[in-house]
Amino acid sequence: MYCSEYESWIAAQVAGAVDQLRTLVGLKPDDGYAQRSQRTFTCFPPSFDRGPPLPDRPAAFRVAQEIPLRHVASALQADWMPAGDKPFLFMTFGTVAGRSERVRNAYRVLLEAVGSLPVKALLTTGPVMPREELGAIPDNVRVENFVPQVDIMPHTSAVVCHGGSGTLLSTLAIGCPLVVIPLFADQSANARAAEAAGAGLAVFTHDAEQIARAIRAVLTTESIRTGAQNIAAEMASMHPINEAIAEIISIAGK
Repeated sequence: MYCSEYESWIAAQVAGAVDQLRTLVGLKPDDGYAQRSQRTFTCFPPSFDRGPPLPDRPAAFRVAQEIPLRHVASALQADWMPAGDKPFLFMTFGTVAGRSERVRNAYRVLLEAVGSLPVKALLTTGPVMPREELGAIPDNVRVENFVPQVDIMPHTSAVVCHGGSGTLLSTLAIGCPLVVIPLFADQSANARAAEAAGAGLAVFTHDAEQIARAIRAVLTTESIRTGAQNIAAEMASMHPINEAIAEIISIAGK
């Protein structure tokens, strides 16, 4: 990723270990300078950069997210699509987060929030979240272990997710607004960046009322939808993956 807030944190965490390796091969410790000064390859758009650029760093090489979309018509007959013509939410906390009891409670709070809204929703849980741990499942929600996102995204009015890079980028690549409820790792930084870019809202507490309020706002606020569409246009203008490969080969050759 290329979110200077999180990237700077990572660099600080590993600088000591890298300096030990530098010493072993006869190089002087540099407190992470060599790492920070290298060119970054990223799928994140410029709007997600937070704070000033790192010093002595070449401009990031930004790679377009390639998101194939398929089966646009088939969702109307799919088992995972609830009936009705209300706005459709796709909700996911990834495929492995359900191992944690804290995250399991987040699923239950999310279902409580969505059950009170005039929407229809799909929640995918991954293989490690026991269905019985979800508690009461509202009538307007379908629950599946997994559905390919390329099947879901063409029908989605908004996405509610944890802010993992894969889900975040695939959502923004098609101009869909988000509600981000971060759980761990880089997700808080991603949530703040998405909100700052005007593409969604971040919710940093597992509170059903606050989550429901954020979902309502994302579905009804035109400026947020426009912000997500602007990010999609920004991402579409970035380099294709074959150009990134050529650039890496060029750097290696030098």
